[in-house]
Formats: sequence, C-alpha cells, structure tokens
Amino acid sequence: FHTWLPAAYAEAPLAITLFLSAVMAKLGTFGILRIVLPLVPEPAVQYGFTWVGTLGAIGIIYAAFCAYGQKDLRLLAAYSSVSHLGFLVLALFALTPESLAGATLHMVNHGLVAGAMFALLAFLADRYRTLDMNHYGGLMAVFPRYAFFMIVICLASVGLPGLCNFVSEVLMLAGLFDPRNLAAAGFALAACAAAGIFLTAWYTFTMVRKVFFGPVKEPETLAEQKDISPREQLTFTILVAFCLSLGLYPQPVLDTMRGDVQRVVSAAEAARTRLNPTQKSPADYKENAADERR
Repeated sequence: FHTWLPAAYAEAPLAITLFLSAVMAKLGTFGILRIVLPLVPEPAVQYGFTWVGTLGAIGIIYAAFCAYGQKDLRLLAAYSSVSHLGFLVLALFALTPESLAGATLHMVNHGLVAGAMFALLAFLADRYRTLDMNHYGGLMAVFPRYAFFMIVICLASVGLPGLCNFVSEVLMLAGLFDPRNLAAAGFALAACAAAGIFLTAWYTFTMVRKVFFGPVKEPETLAEQKDISPREQLTFTILVAFCLSLGLYPQPVLDTMRGDVQRVVSAAEAARTRLNPTQKSPADYKENAADERR
C-alpha cells in the first residue's frame, strides 16, 4: 500500500530523500511496535502474522523485483527500502522475542544503511546531475575511494556477516521459525523472507557490476570530476564504522531495547493464552523435544 514511497524518494531533493529513508520511513514500523501491538495484542496474535504478514511477504518479493527493473539508482534504493520494510513488518507480527528484537535493531540498521546509500548517491548526482544507471560504468577506475565506500554499504545492505544488517536479519528470520508461527502459516512466509535476502543480493550486485566494473563510462561534464573530498571521506567513514560496529558488537543496542521488547512479548503471550489456553508455549516444545531425544 506504500507504492507512493519510491515516487516521493525520486522527486524529492536528495537531502530530503536521505531524511525520509533514514528516519521517517521507520515511524510506521515504530508505531506498530509501540502502539498497535501493546494496544490490541489479541487481534495482532489472531490475524497479524497471517494477514499483515502475508502483505509484508508480498511487499518483500514485489519490491525486490521492482528494484531489479529500475535504471534510476535512486528508485532502485527506494524499492530496496520498501522490500526491507516488508521483512520488518513480517518480523514484528511474528511476536517472538527474536523477531521483535531483530525488527527493532533492523530499524536502526536500515536507517543507517539506507541513509548512507542515498548520501553516496548524492555524490554522483552532485557531480553528474543524473542517476541513470545506463550512463555509468567502470567507476572503480575513476573514483576508487568512492567505489570502496559504496561497495561496503551495498554489502551491508545484502546482509554480509560482520556488517549491521546480518545480525538483525538473522534474528528476524529465526523468529519466523517459531513452531506457533509455522503452525499458523507454514514455511511460506519464512521462505519469502529468506528469498528477499537472496533477491537483495541479486539486484544490488547487478547494480555494482554495471556501475563500478567494466569499461569506463561517464555522463558528459564540462570539467573533470575528482574523487571524494576529505569532508565526504570523513562522513562516509563514520557511516561505515557504525555499520561495522553494529555488525560485530550489537549487544549494547539489544540490551537497551530488551525491557521494552520483553513487555510486548509478555502481552503477546498473555493474548495467546486467552485466545487458546491449550496452545503450547516455546518451553513446552523444547521440553517435548528433549523428551524425544531421551
């Protein structure tokens, strides 16, 4: 239902687009976490994962294919953002400790990665006044330092281990495989989420190959363009450092959100008990598995 988002990203000035992607796009998912789930836990448990989760899974796949079909780099990043937010919504309505912790952490990670991506695209827009992918090629030879930062952020976006998105995506995916969620929707929604990770790598690496490798191709300009300035290098270094630090040691952020996540999980567990008093808890599943092993 948010197909207006890529159009807004494409038409707004890049500074506004950066603000929208890094901050404003998370207000909806933050509202789900802090208002919807605590306020109406029974409907969230009864209908959220199957119905809203299905919409999120559709958004993951649909937006990923739309991203692959884009020639405008800004639209590619916009549809990528929509796909990741679909994953986030799916994890929120899974209502497990892992999925909620991962979704909350992913709000931070996605804001960091999406903001860095649009900041890096602003480098090309400032120098060439176009973000048409067809006008670029072989930029690794022209702007080696810029290419390094862009490739690192692209690797963070696809969830490379050691970078920030990997931790949150693994947590969200683990939460989808809760036995109660599998009983409600089977493996289909979890499979869509996993497919979204592979599709992200597909369109992201396709873009990297076209823009940064192969024969050099640049839009026509009146002056020779230089690599990133010291001010830009400092900015991009800070963003990459945050991506690396949250990928290697996210525990301080997870500890900060632990209390609030636990309150939402407790409300969801109470709602599950009211709706189905005979339903097994995760502890019961673990106990049964231990008995079977013995």
